[in-house]
Amino acid sequence: MQFFVTDETNLEKAKDADFFIYGGLTFPADTLNAVTTGIEQIRVDAGYGPLDKLKFDTRVRPEQVSIEQAREAKSRVVDLCLALDVKLIVYVVHHEIAAERSVTERVTFGVNTVLRSFHSLLEEKDEIGIVVCDNLPVEDQTGYFVEKFTQGLKYPNKIERLHRIQLYATTSINMSHIASAVDVVLGSFRYSINNPKNKEAASSMMLNVARMMWADGDGDRIQPFEKGFILRPMAKSLAEKYHGKYKEMYDQLIEHINDLIKE
Repeated sequence: MQFFVTDETNLEKAKDADFFIYGGLTFPADTLNAVTTGIEQIRVDAGYGPLDKLKFDTRVRPEQVSIEQAREAKSRVVDLCLALDVKLIVYVVHHEIAAERSVTERVTFGVNTVLRSFHSLLEEKDEIGIVVCDNLPVEDQTGYFVEKFTQGLKYPNKIERLHRIQLYATTSINMSHIASAVDVVLGSFRYSINNPKNKEAASSMMLNVARMMWADGDGDRIQPFEKGFILRPMAKSLAEKYHGKYKEMYDQLIEHINDLIKE
């Protein structure tokens, strides 16, 4: 069994954030305890109290935890997930394209996309799964998940059942240490692709994040496209609907990621 825990980041366009990201981490069921106890120890070592939030954003760290301690804690969380075969699935879309949809639509489109990829992972592994999403900024969250369970993904001409996903639930930060892992890994990805101030740190982050992506291949030769790394809209839509307007930006994003990994 696999657990898929998800969240969004950069929902609204910011000065240094060109892309909206929705994604999550897949956890084999037998790793949940190791992730939880590992992060519990990381929290203790860094000085986090029971109610303190361990997130990527160092601005929300508690007063007794220094910036250096918070950075070390985040690095250890990523290393822990990587060591335990946790996989990353992320959906990325340019903010100007995402802005064509309402907040509800842009979030649910992202969720739908990563759910489809997670279901493909379950099929590849011949397993069943449970999805746990951070609370969604939508009016009828329950209705949305009822639709996913009873119908699946609805397209203009078909419905795609996600029969291997057998339970949907919601969560929030500090309802589990798993949520902290998701926040830290997604935050590392977000920081790295959006004009990072510290390129050396971003390079280290991206190398580990890339290794965590669900992909074909292994080692330094992986192909995560349409598996752990999903760009939308697809190339055909970029060329036809948007007349190639954003193609250069998407190409630059991929080039930037590759440069970070090489460095």
